[in-house]
Parts: sequence; C-alpha cells; structure tokens
Amino acid sequence: MIICRPIYYSMENSQELDEIKMKLDIIIQELKSKKIDILNDWITEVDAKKIFNRGTTWWWEKRVSGELTYSKLNNTVYYKREDLINLLEKNKVEAFKQ
Repeated sequence: MIICRPIYYSMENSQELDEIKMKLDIIIQELKSKKIDILNDWITEVDAKKIFNRGTTWWWEKRVSGELTYSKLNNTVYYKREDLINLLEKNKVEAFKQ
C-alpha cells in the first residue's frame, strides 16, 4: 500500500522548481531543433532530380550500382545531402592550367 503524504513547498523550493522547469524547457527546445537538423540532412529523390537535372533511371542506376546510398520510406526515396556532395566531389574534374 502506497501512502501519499502532502508535500509543502517553501518559497525556496518553488524557485528551485521554476529553475528546473526553465532548464527542462531549454533542453526540450534544443532537442526539437536537433531533430529538425537531422531531417534537413535528407533530401527526397524528387528534389534531387530537380537540383541535378537527372531522371529517375539515372538515380536508380546510382542506387543499384552502390554509388549512392539511400533510404526508402513508403514509396519515397531519400538521399543524404552529404552523400550527394560526395558524389559531386568524386566526379569533380580539375581545371586545366594553361
């Protein structure tokens, strides 16, 4: 059997609780912003096709050849922005010096 006793808060305890609540609110906001940052690391294939001006087959070839990693959720394919940048860097052609 659990016995609940009333808790009496002094003014100091109330201030401490307010400080704890404020700190928890800050932590929650930071976690929410990190979640958004994580989601911003991914781009849909539809957006990638527009940016790179490439068709569905080209993206499919990159996936099946293992050149580009991806994630698929329902019928939407996602690519990490970092992987797309790495693909560009890998295919970079150095300028000719004359």
